[in-house]
Amino acid sequence: MPFLFRFVLIGTGGVVLGTWLLSAVPSHWLELSLGLIVVFYLATRLIVPNFRLSAKAGMALAPFVGFVTGLFHAGAGISSPVSGTFLHSMKLPREVYVFAISTMFLVFSGFQLPMLFVSDIMTPDRLAQGLFALVSVLVGLPLGARIGRHFSQTTFERLTLAILITTSIPLLWKGTSGFFG
Repeated sequence: MPFLFRFVLIGTGGVVLGTWLLSAVPSHWLELSLGLIVVFYLATRLIVPNFRLSAKAGMALAPFVGFVTGLFHAGAGISSPVSGTFLHSMKLPREVYVFAISTMFLVFSGFQLPMLFVSDIMTPDRLAQGLFALVSVLVGLPLGARIGRHFSQTTFERLTLAILITTSIPLLWKGTSGFFG
């Protein structure tokens, strides 16, 4: 996973810019952009079903994709359409994929939290709500890991695609409806 360090390091720069975008740009722009990223990836997969980024290409793209992931993580509150498509396109084994995505969320969230306080976006109430929401994550992650061990790599990749599709639909809907008020 040599790509991960570059991905996360440069991604923190995206988190800085994304935190600013959170308060400066209408959310529908960011949501539409995320939805279109997934549509582009899905179209690529339909046209080239066995599409796979090589390790060399993944290493070369990691800083750029990391930056864009950090940008959307902080600016829109959702980055899996970017990070998920990138990691999925490298066809990483399930354990590596889960480790990479977990590391990214941990570093980006930890990096963004102080910036949210400084910019007055994070309040004590929002922090309490976020900590309460972590309970479901702390229960769900080990449960998902246990269930996931029973899936083949092919099933894992298909489920990941299904999640990306399911995530992109409301993003596209909210993104386009934001233009029509």
